[in-house]
Amino acid sequence: MSYSPVIYPSDCNALQIPIGKFGAYRSRPVGLPGKFVEELKTLLWIETIQSPIMAKLKDLASSTDLAEILNHHLEHTSDQVDRLGYMLKSMGQTVVARYNLVFETLLREVMQQVDQCESCYMKDAAIISGLRRLEHFEISGYENAITMALVLEETESLTILRHSLKEEKMMDQSLSSISEDVFLMAASYSVLADSDSIVFRNYFPSSHH
Repeated sequence: MSYSPVIYPSDCNALQIPIGKFGAYRSRPVGLPGKFVEELKTLLWIETIQSPIMAKLKDLASSTDLAEILNHHLEHTSDQVDRLGYMLKSMGQTVVARYNLVFETLLREVMQQVDQCESCYMKDAAIISGLRRLEHFEISGYENAITMALVLEETESLTILRHSLKEEKMMDQSLSSISEDVFLMAASYSVLADSDSIVFRNYFPSSHH
């Protein structure tokens, strides 16, 4: 089942994120159960807001391995949105996403860094470093939610959240596994732009060819 969470506008158009529906959500949690709901709604916003960004980064990636990793995780992200919606609904909560300023700021920084890269190699490096930063933020959110679910004895939510956390960690490991090769490729070229062309200069000694 698919959900259409309400998302804060928060100048999202600057990120070129297609938002079909805006809404305001301000939680007033009471105790740990309320905090748990707040965490789930924050995760819902994070998973929803990053999907179109990840699709854009996949199109920008020149590395086949990187594009495949992003495509695979996009499928997981869609499932994670559905799971979070299911958990909220099963708890009698409105399926409404909660805006997170920190994640939006990180997302803006990632897109800015990628947009500033003229070399396809540097773009790939910026995508990997930026996405790993975002993944670590998500991982901490899921770990917090898992601990709360454990304390609150939310057994079903605990199982679901652990599955999503495993997917996030797999994404981070996949990015890490290709990062050295991508960074080496980026380091081997310097882009010098003039009015007519882009010249690539190899920085590695000739003995390394």
